[in-house]
Amino acid sequence: MVNKKQSFKLVIMSVGMTVGIVFVTVLLLVCVSYLSFHQNFKATKKALAPIAASPHLAQSPHLAQRSPFPIDVVYTWVDANDEAWKSERNALTKRRIRAQLKTHAQRWPVLTNDLSELLLSVRTVRVFMPWVRRIYVVTQRPQTPNDRSLLVVHHDEIMSRTNLPTFNSQAIETSIHKIPGLAEHFIYFNDDMFVGAPVTPSHFFLEGKPVFRPAGRTLNWFRNSMLAKPFLRHGVGAAPAIRKMLKVMGGPIHSTDHQMAPLTKSLMMSCETAYAHEWEATQSHKFRDTQDIAPVTMAYNHGIRMKTVAMFVNDTFQSMVVPFRKLAKKLKKQRPHAFCVNDITTQSQLLELQSHIALLTKESERKRSPEKREGRESSS
Repeated sequence: MVNKKQSFKLVIMSVGMTVGIVFVTVLLLVCVSYLSFHQNFKATKKALAPIAASPHLAQSPHLAQRSPFPIDVVYTWVDANDEAWKSERNALTKRRIRAQLKTHAQRWPVLTNDLSELLLSVRTVRVFMPWVRRIYVVTQRPQTPNDRSLLVVHHDEIMSRTNLPTFNSQAIETSIHKIPGLAEHFIYFNDDMFVGAPVTPSHFFLEGKPVFRPAGRTLNWFRNSMLAKPFLRHGVGAAPAIRKMLKVMGGPIHSTDHQMAPLTKSLMMSCETAYAHEWEATQSHKFRDTQDIAPVTMAYNHGIRMKTVAMFVNDTFQSMVVPFRKLAKKLKKQRPHAFCVNDITTQSQLLELQSHIALLTKESERKRSPEKREGRESSS
């Protein structure tokens, strides 16, 4: 009997030791991976710091009216209140294959005809980016935003009809550079992105090249890492797309924040040509898929390799992604050039966002009015 008890204790001890060793090993792997990532990113920041201080990055709002070349803005948007859009999406959702991810991305409804995130975002573009030539909105036919000054482009004008309808934002992004009449230089927005202060063309383009401000970088180890599997399995964030791009392009992959993205048609076309198979596969997925690439992120990384983008880490451009509950506090502390609020779900929240934007834009217009008066006096 004693022998059995001793044997049982030995088994329990050995199991406990094994679990402890596994736990410590995993913890060490996490720490090493974390330190490795941050050391590499700090090295990148240090290497690029001299570039970030470039005198070409003009900061003065006095230059806001001038652009050395035409620059357009492109939004992707859809009205989720549209019954036809909802039924089409629901019908396709029921037939989705297991390999495709559960899409948690939600297009917040247009709560009234005259008030939406899109129209508030467009308002900030017009006030703080007066040098923009045209504003395009890419959406599903027959939807049209309630602003006749916006140029509406339907999916079937830039994408193959065999891939439509689509509810995959990454599929749509593969074709935004195909908009008829689009300027070579354009800035890509989502409708939850806002401009918070006067900005100039040189915040977005340096000597004609798109300015890329990386949020971080992922090394090759991530592709086959056990730590990445939970994120890949559940489709968390951009992890599946980054893993796919690591496999196709090799590392490192520099990631992007959820912010406005300056691009050129040439950069997008070059990336599409270089990785045609991956772009076509993503275009064919009606919902986000584990085999998708992130077109904008891929284009930036392709541009880094081809030296057709200007990569900055430490310049004076300030942007933030902020939850709505912290927005008022954040805006009191700082005045970012750009901010993103992607969790608005009620009309009261939308009205509060409208009041914040009204204050930002009125303040800017008030500061500009003395300059206008001085200009009129000097001309007279």
